[in-house]
Amino acid sequence: MAAASTQTLLDRVAAQLERMSGVADGGAKRAFLATRLAAELRTRGEAALIALLERAERGDSSADMSLRNMLTVNYSCFWREPEHWPILAEHLRLRFEARAPVRMWSAACARGEEAWTMALVAAEVATELAQLAPGWTILGSDIDTVSLDAARAGRYANEDLGSLPDRLREQLILAGRPNAPRREVPAALRQHVEYKYLDLARADWQPPQEAPFDAIFLSNVLIYFERATQERILKNVAGCLRPDGIVFTSRVEGNLGLATRQLKAAGNCTYITARTARRV
Repeated sequence: MAAASTQTLLDRVAAQLERMSGVADGGAKRAFLATRLAAELRTRGEAALIALLERAERGDSSADMSLRNMLTVNYSCFWREPEHWPILAEHLRLRFEARAPVRMWSAACARGEEAWTMALVAAEVATELAQLAPGWTILGSDIDTVSLDAARAGRYANEDLGSLPDRLREQLILAGRPNAPRREVPAALRQHVEYKYLDLARADWQPPQEAPFDAIFLSNVLIYFERATQERILKNVAGCLRPDGIVFTSRVEGNLGLATRQLKAAGNCTYITARTARRV
């Protein structure tokens, strides 16, 4: 495909994303879109991709969703950023000891690995404290509908569990054939977790009805957005956090405290509200 026609196709994709989200290029970095488009051209072929784009341009909502799924990075993993989980466990312990119900949010959950790790940690702390834990829930959200379906299914190959500690790995149900074992999330955890479609970059973004949250995980997502969109997302996310809540990010995001006045760095890729930081 000639470079000029590739650029034209990229412009059409960016324009369609803007129509969907109300934000130029869907809020994404143009270089990122170009990389994803090139990968999809190699995988799907030009004719199939153009056919999908034309359907989206005619107002086909299913094509819109397929286009968005195609351009989304949906990588996650269990036990990402190992230093986060003791911090979360201690935060939950304090909330449970105060007899306070807990709500958490995995704001770009991909296939659910992060949200299910949150659930495993919460269940472990709740079990330790027995009757002190009044209840907890987790919202997992993403823009990739295929990944959301995988998250709801909660089935993973053993190798997908990565560095998840054995004590938590054993809480997942061993299933599948002997030569192809997998782990499944048990019903006891599923009842605490809900997955929903949510586009963080939309200009008319509305906070989840479950807000405010005690803990929000926003990992490996902002790096794909332009600075103005990053700032808007961070401001929105900060508005969904309880005054004593924590935002967890990832090392690849850099210092988010430089991108928003609402959040202040607290170490180990964690952030607290600026108003809380002033009291500490």
